[in-house]
Formats: sequence, structure tokens, C-alpha cells
Amino acid sequence: MANSATPTPFADITELFKQLYTILSSGVNPRAALKSQFSKLTNAGFTGKKWIFAVKVRIGGGAANVGGGYSLPQATIGAWANGEVAPVQTYTRFGLTGMEIAQSKSNRGAFKAALAAAMEDRMQAHDKEVNRQLFCAGNGVLTTIPTGAASATQTPGTGTGGNVGDYGVVNGGNGTTHVNVGDTLAFYQSDGTSYIGTKTVVSKTSTTFTVDSTITSTNGAIVTRATADTDNITAGEAQGLLAACQATGALETIDPATVGSAWAATVLSNSGTLRDISNPLVMQALATIEAQSLAVPDLFVTSPGIVLKWSEVLLPLQRIDGLDAPLKGGYKPVAAFLNGGAPIPVISDIDCPKSRLFLLTTSTIQMADLLGTEWMDDDGSMLFRIVGVDGVEAVLRKYWQPIYTQRNALGVVEDINDIDTIAYLNG
Repeated sequence: MANSATPTPFADITELFKQLYTILSSGVNPRAALKSQFSKLTNAGFTGKKWIFAVKVRIGGGAANVGGGYSLPQATIGAWANGEVAPVQTYTRFGLTGMEIAQSKSNRGAFKAALAAAMEDRMQAHDKEVNRQLFCAGNGVLTTIPTGAASATQTPGTGTGGNVGDYGVVNGGNGTTHVNVGDTLAFYQSDGTSYIGTKTVVSKTSTTFTVDSTITSTNGAIVTRATADTDNITAGEAQGLLAACQATGALETIDPATVGSAWAATVLSNSGTLRDISNPLVMQALATIEAQSLAVPDLFVTSPGIVLKWSEVLLPLQRIDGLDAPLKGGYKPVAAFLNGGAPIPVISDIDCPKSRLFLLTTSTIQMADLLGTEWMDDDGSMLFRIVGVDGVEAVLRKYWQPIYTQRNALGVVEDINDIDTIAYLNG
């Protein structure tokens, strides 16, 4: 007699999914260090399609010494401006085949372990994507192709146009850090709007990546995540540190050219020429931020390679051995920089663009978030049947955007000699 046993019902799988999500959602993703450091600001000032909030762009005056009988100083008040940001929508999909579901009927424990592992992988991938966007400039650029070619193998980061790599920024990396096997990529011409085509990555090295068939890229071509939303290249991602830590250009609809230097971050660059990190260089950045904002940065974020380089030239003098200063999310700093006797934690993040040290005042950065990170269950189920396919899927989603309330409390030191750690850190 044939085996009449049936696969575990769909509803049972959904319930198991929910149980595992409850357990896994409290885990710490070790590869999303920056994301964990910002406090969550749920629904703050949300109206219509935007978060609207007030930021101070000038302090008040009216202080002066006056002798008896003379008029008091003219009273002036500070100036405020309305900042506006719209949430971006970040999604990660997770799928189960009918065979995988059917196999759960005979060994529920094994299936539970496999399901948990797959869910945790997707949740970490989601956190990793959000973490990457916390560094980006909001334009979706993963990398650029300086010298275009009609080839399946593309070489980002070097060639005609200079050393523009990860995130499309000078000295930002070799250009393959955020390109992974299996990714579907969209190629655009250098204007960021003229669409070239979409390809899937089949292999990569530390300096090249190969897609599934020939694509004709042009000089300065831009590479982004591929979605059906090909018009979203310039505004589809979050405004990360590469957007916030600038002395010029609008942020949150506020332009320092209009409101003044109070809405300008400190940027210490070297015109693209790399130099070693040094104690005076870091102190200069700190002093400039403190003078302009009256705020003291309380977190340094940099790349793994700069941490290694820093250990050669600076940290032996500045490291506090045995520092017990856990950060949010259970992280501990790799070192601490002494500023007037007070330690500033230093964290290393693989998503940080190379050759940069970000100096952050974390009280001025918050994660505006409509829902948090959640599995879609609008119809009461976290698993959805895939039309025309023997399987189900789930979708992680997040509607969010970082909010910066004091831009001049932020800074970045650019053009720092880095050590290429990407090859072995990314595998």
C-alpha cells in the first residue's frame, strides 16, 4: 500500500516560522556594526510621505558688556530650519520549496534546524544591506566601471577616471566589496539615469566580477542593485554617512549654501592623495568639530584596513588595553582614542568605504523607522505561495531612513592609507 502520509500543512509551517522568528530576532549580527549604534526613532514627526523635524542652524546672540545707562544689547534668536526625509523601502526575500516542506513531516526537528538556519541567514543579509546603506550617499551606487568594456568580466575601481571604487567614491575601495555571487546587478551610464542592462554575478575576485553574459559597459558606468524600479537609482537608498559627512550639498532638504556653515560637516581630505593616519590629523578633526558644533564626537567608525594601519602608527600610543566599554548591540570597540582623557570608542566595519575615518556624535543620529524590521504578514500569514511554482516565500521589510539633527557634529578624515583586507574578510 502506498504511503498516504501528507506534507505538513501550510498553516503548521507558518506557525513554526513565527516561533523561530521570535527566537532569532533577538540575535546580534556581527557584520552590521554601525547599524546597531543608532537609537530607533519610531514614527517621529511623520506626516504624509515624509518625516519633518526642526534642526537648529544658528545660535542666538544678544550678549555683550554694557556700561550703566546705556541700552542693552540687541536681542537675537537662533535660526531653525525644517528637515525632511522620506522613508526608503528595503526588502529581503526567503523561499522554501515544496520538497523542503514535505520533508518536515518525517523529521520535524531536522527541518526546524534547517528552517532556522535559512531564516537567520536572510535576517543577517537584511541587516547587512541596511548597514551598507548607512554608509552610502543615497544614490544606490555599489561600484563604478571606470573603463567600459563589452565583456562578461568587468573591472571596477581602476583605469580611465581614476581610483573610484566602492560606493563610487575616490579611494573608496577596489570596487567589488558589495558585489556578491548571485546578485542581480543593474548597469547605468555615468549620468546615473541611462539604463544599460541587468546581469547576474556568477563569480568574483578581489578586483573583478563576472556576470552571466556579455554586457557593454561604458566609461564611468554605475552599478547598482537590480530591481524592476529602474527609475529609483538616485533616490532609492538611504542617506548614509557619505551623504551626511559633507561640507557642501543639501541634506534632508537643507543646504549649507543657504543656511550657512552650521549645516556643514567637517571634511579633512588630501585631494585624493593618500597619507598615513596620525595623531595630529585625528585631533585636528576633533577640534574642528568641537569648535563648530560645541559637540564632542563619541564614536569613530572606520574600515578593517585602517584599524590595521592605525595599529602600526597610532594605536600603540592611544589604545586602552582591557577597555570595558560595550557599545549598543553587544559590540565592543577594537580600541579607544583618548581625547582630553576621555576614551572615544573605535569600531571597525567591513561596509565602511576604504580610506575614511568617520567621527560621529551619536546623539545627533537616529534611525527613523515606520515598522521596524518585520516579516510581511498583512494577510495573517508570513509565508506566501509562489504563483506557478512549487514553493512558498517570505519577505522581510523595513521602511526607514537615518535622521541627522546636527550635521556640524559629524566629520570625516579622507584619503587615509588603508590595508587591503577585503579579499580574506569577504572570502
